[in-house]
Amino acid sequence: MRESHRMEFDELKQNLVSALGEAVWAFSLLEKQSYFYIKAFSEGPMLKILAGQSYAARVKAILVLVEDAQHIGSSHQTHIKALFETSLKLAKRRNLLVHSPWSIWIDPQSTELRDHVQDSKQLEDITIDTVRRFVQEAYQLVERMALALAAVRNDLYPETEAKIYR
Repeated sequence: MRESHRMEFDELKQNLVSALGEAVWAFSLLEKQSYFYIKAFSEGPMLKILAGQSYAARVKAILVLVEDAQHIGSSHQTHIKALFETSLKLAKRRNLLVHSPWSIWIDPQSTELRDHVQDSKQLEDITIDTVRRFVQEAYQLVERMALALAAVRNDLYPETEAKIYR
């Protein structure tokens, strides 16, 4: 490998590793939101029971808890359900991004380094830009989830404020 390609390879690899790490971090914030919702809509033992479950199992429980919540309006319920259904779609994309065989190679057509997931079953080309878009979508969804829970809490306890950590 030529020295220039080696430097480009190292830079692209570092950018890819950083983007994948950011994707994991961004989704972990969604995971954290699920715990906030369980805590807000259930009693203590439920949080302990669901703590070791998959994200999908926690979301399923949250949807039931929100549906059964008598203290919030139907518009809040509908909004929260939509947010968590969106998060399940992101969970599938997260799994694809972080559990796929990534490759970096020299494109013989242009002699440039390329990156993507090498999986012939995928219908779309998944690149570092795909990861970056995922990160932005996850951060936006985290914020919307936090604000939706804050709106419910504000209806019940007007003195609370939303807290969003990135």
